[in-house]
Amino acid sequence: MINPDANQTAAAAMQDASPVIVNICPAREAMPVLEKMTLLHAGPPIAWKDMLDLQRGAVIGAALYEGWASSPEQAFEMAANGKIRLIPCNDVNAVGGLAGITSPSMPVVVAASADGRYQAYCRLWEPFLVFGYYDQKTIQSLNWLEKVFAPALKIGIEQVGPVDISALIASALQMGDDTHSRKIATSLLLIKTILPGMTRAVDRIKNFDSVVDYWVKYDAVSLSFVIAAAKVMSLAASSINGSSVITVICTNGFETGIQLSGTGNQWFTGPAPVVSGKLNSGFTIDDASPAVGDSAIAEVVGLGGCALAAAPKAPSNVSGKLEQAISFSIEAQKIAVAQHQQWRIPALNDMGTPLGLDARKCLDLSISPPLAATIPNIKAGCAPVGAGIAQLNKDILTSAINHLNKLSLDEENRLKRR
Repeated sequence: MINPDANQTAAAAMQDASPVIVNICPAREAMPVLEKMTLLHAGPPIAWKDMLDLQRGAVIGAALYEGWASSPEQAFEMAANGKIRLIPCNDVNAVGGLAGITSPSMPVVVAASADGRYQAYCRLWEPFLVFGYYDQKTIQSLNWLEKVFAPALKIGIEQVGPVDISALIASALQMGDDTHSRKIATSLLLIKTILPGMTRAVDRIKNFDSVVDYWVKYDAVSLSFVIAAAKVMSLAASSINGSSVITVICTNGFETGIQLSGTGNQWFTGPAPVVSGKLNSGFTIDDASPAVGDSAIAEVVGLGGCALAAAPKAPSNVSGKLEQAISFSIEAQKIAVAQHQQWRIPALNDMGTPLGLDARKCLDLSISPPLAATIPNIKAGCAPVGAGIAQLNKDILTSAINHLNKLSLDEENRLKRR
């Protein structure tokens, strides 16, 4: 039985989640499943043999960082022999950008719904392991993140109280961000919110100057906060009978996976897409791998590619072409159930961002959610090749809707037998 109100219920649940940032803590504290020799990865379930070089490199780096292996060769052997357990981030209410590899000691952002009912997690962003680096510089960076940066952020949040990330996103959209591909305003607003709390307790913070320098240098630090918040919103909209609203989109470079509200945590997968976009100088398409990462959760809740009209100067996707950015946002509106009441796009006369992307509408209108994405390098430990837009494979959407239809029919038959 198809519930005509189910999608409105799912969109309203996303709206009402109103996520806040409540903590920074080690991943093992947030997710007890991260026992010894367990790692999280981006995308749907995947075997080691199918992993991209980029994700394999990040697994090796995580094993070295945790001290499970003393050499890259040993780490590779452990992963190949199944001694390191690999779990999708999304299976434990987490998300991870690019490789998405998250180990027990890595600090994570903890986001929660305003009512405290839902929590989600994302490892703090850093610029090396996400691209599959596993050299000594990467391990040192991960240790600094754990021992210096994360404790400083934690102190700042404790001092200022829960960070209203939903309100922060609303402001960033008014300042030229889509919060996924362009994050300059998001980062500055986050610094403006948390830094005063850090300065109140500066005597408790190690290497304070290095903390501020890192934060100012890398706008992408804010992405972990945004996609953890987006995951909270998607959790709030999950498991609503009959709803065809998309609650997860992610990819591991081998397969893309989606989930629908009405199908719970059931995975529907297909080939990972190649990102269409602008290549960085010195690269060719032969250097590129298919899309990798969980950060399309931003698009799931109407940000990123769906909000590109707010950020026509984004470094990816449209290369400063306002008309193209607007077209992506308008197309996304056509497949949405509703509009966000607070997240608004100035270039569209303050129209709300798309809320509740409907898989049925995607198929009926032949429109894919526009997924802002980095074009990863096919080799681990190499710079990204470029950035652009990825599209969902139609067959994945078809499989998901067919399963949802079967569930609805089974429920209708069950009620008839009563």
